[in-house]
Amino acid sequence: MLNYSKSEVIKIRIAPKLKAKIQKEAIKKGVTMSELIRSKF
Repeated sequence: MLNYSKSEVIKIRIAPKLKAKIQKEAIKKGVTMSELIRSKF
């Protein structure tokens, strides 16, 4: 885990279904996925 950047760790941890849900939400709000993730965690 030491070699992973924070965003990579987040990508690995998030389940594909949840990731898709977050992506749809991000598109609706007009923000990037990483911005939305940052606001949630």
